[in-house]
Amino acid sequence: MDMNAWKAPPLLLGAALLFWGWQSGFLPAGVGMAAVLEGARFVPLRWEWSEKDFRRVWDFCSVLFVLASLYAFTSNEGPAAVAGLLENANPARQRQAVEQATVAALDLFRWLPMIFFVLAAAQAYSHCERIPWRVLSWLWRRRQTEPGRPGGGLNMVYPYFGSCLLGAGITSQPSLTFYLGECGLLGWALWAGRPRRYGVGVWAGMVAGAMSLGFALQLGFAAAARWANLQGARWLSQYLVAGADAMESQTAMGDLGRVKLSGRVVMRVQMPPGEPPPPRLREASYRLFKFPIWIGAGKAGDFGYLQYETNHTTWEVAAAPLTNGPVRIAQYLTGRGEDARRGVLALPQGIVRLEHLSAFVVSTNPLGVVRVDEGPGLVVYDAYHAPGSTIDAPPDDRDLDVPAAERAALEQAASELALDGLAPLQIVDSLAAWFDANFQYTTWLPQPHRRPDGVTALGRFLLDDRRGHCEFFATATVLLLRHAGVPARYAVGYAVHESRGDRCVVRARDAHAWCLAWVGDAWRDVDLTPPSWQTIEAQQASSFEWLADAWARVHFEFAKWRWGQTAWRRHLLWIIVAVLFLLLVRLFWQKPWKRLRPRLSPARARALLPGANSEFFLVEQHLARGGAGRRPGETWLDWLGRVWTDARVAPVRERLRLLVDLHHRYRFDPLGLGPRDRAALRSAARECLEQLKRAC
Repeated sequence: MDMNAWKAPPLLLGAALLFWGWQSGFLPAGVGMAAVLEGARFVPLRWEWSEKDFRRVWDFCSVLFVLASLYAFTSNEGPAAVAGLLENANPARQRQAVEQATVAALDLFRWLPMIFFVLAAAQAYSHCERIPWRVLSWLWRRRQTEPGRPGGGLNMVYPYFGSCLLGAGITSQPSLTFYLGECGLLGWALWAGRPRRYGVGVWAGMVAGAMSLGFALQLGFAAAARWANLQGARWLSQYLVAGADAMESQTAMGDLGRVKLSGRVVMRVQMPPGEPPPPRLREASYRLFKFPIWIGAGKAGDFGYLQYETNHTTWEVAAAPLTNGPVRIAQYLTGRGEDARRGVLALPQGIVRLEHLSAFVVSTNPLGVVRVDEGPGLVVYDAYHAPGSTIDAPPDDRDLDVPAAERAALEQAASELALDGLAPLQIVDSLAAWFDANFQYTTWLPQPHRRPDGVTALGRFLLDDRRGHCEFFATATVLLLRHAGVPARYAVGYAVHESRGDRCVVRARDAHAWCLAWVGDAWRDVDLTPPSWQTIEAQQASSFEWLADAWARVHFEFAKWRWGQTAWRRHLLWIIVAVLFLLLVRLFWQKPWKRLRPRLSPARARALLPGANSEFFLVEQHLARGGAGRRPGETWLDWLGRVWTDARVAPVRERLRLLVDLHHRYRFDPLGLGPRDRAALRSAARECLEQLKRAC
């Protein structure tokens, strides 16, 4: 059966739109659109639409579809999402791009009822029950010499109904409520086209069986999709090489000249109103020291994958209550080559949750590293943290390891400190006082740190020069604490101090190293670098740094647009809405309205036909009362041949023949009857009636 021939049940589209709005989160839009479409049943006015007008409406919906597609496909990473599909050398990037394209396509399906609403409303408020086929294809439009079949075209009711169900079905998790609602709407719509040769019970049983099977398949497909997504992420992550920052840190101890002077902005931080910035953002920590490198003393397999929520941008890092508002951090992923979209996140101490982090895989290791294995070049995310929370593993023997080459210098420094018998917190306080009284911060190392008599660069720092940068202070603190029996680790990251209101910029020269000490059964930041280091670094900044900052801001805003981390889509959306509104006003403005003719009863409809007042009908009614009326489906000629032999008609046979001839001309001749013939019709009918009455 042709679905176009089905007559849609009343209020079906309205119910479908309400269901779509409820399931898709657009309930106010669904209520408004349902009211407009179903209101056509109660509004007696209709637009006079021509085929050209329908073409304009279809073109409008086509443009809206293209704009919605662009908006959807730029929702996550902007132009970079499409570029990822072309990166043949990076399967991980292609996998992420395909996933983002899939999400965008699903969003587009969800918006279909809004995109084609104008076309459905145009049909509902026009005199045409169908939209001509040529309207829907630019190729068919060019074939103007081939008109379509009379009455042919598309009835938008059921295609639009299907788009509502499709849009409502784009849900992250299947639910019984959704499926029952969708089955109810489908059953309502199919009732009009059910086969009449089967009973209602048989038809209802078959439909219920099909819907039950469909629900079971939906649950199975959803479970399979979740399993495949998780397994695919794990399989793919095996081929993502661990970044160097996560596994080891190359120090500058022993280097000559000035170090760490770049004023390049590498990170931007925004705090909640009224809250101070976190003093440090940690990237990684390390256990094993082999001059001049600190090593994580772990393996790439130590990383475990974080679970994300359904929006794929919220990542639970630790199971702890949220006590601090989110710190918004914007940073570039610092990988290179094929690892360009991988990097270690710089996070405040006690990280609990990450929100709005667009990434494919996020993993952690026992040393507190949170690593993005595949993501955009720029990430802007909210970091929730809580005091006392940690993802660092408790200490073990590796956190007490002291390199043999450094033991002599450490023993001599420890004897000067007299740390024997002190508690861990007292040891930390003694170290802080000793460094503050005897050491200076500098980024200039004029003398080569050679090894006379086995003295290392760290030994010269502790015993002779007592001048150095944060890497010296952090390494010395870690090894002295270990020598005193306090587990400790070497941590790297950035100091946050250059604030402008509730915002901070973090520069390359703010890169910092400090110590993590196990004090009071918890890891505690121990930063014994003299506080003057920040002032010394700032004094050496270039006088043209403001110009570099301006350029960095331009680059940052461009990167936000490129990687989909800006609100430009929201502004673009309002521009699109304004343009489309103007197009709609132009399309509908000054369209002629005509009052919809009410549906007439069959008798009333015949009364309005040409010749409906013919007196012949009086003769026909008289014969019908006598049992000689027309039978259903019987033509005039067949009827006349049948009653011709009736004895009651014998006196008026010739006059009845004339009467039928005049009546046919009056009904079907475009010229109608002249005054003389019209008078002859009335006279013949009157005489026939009189003779028939006398015969009875």
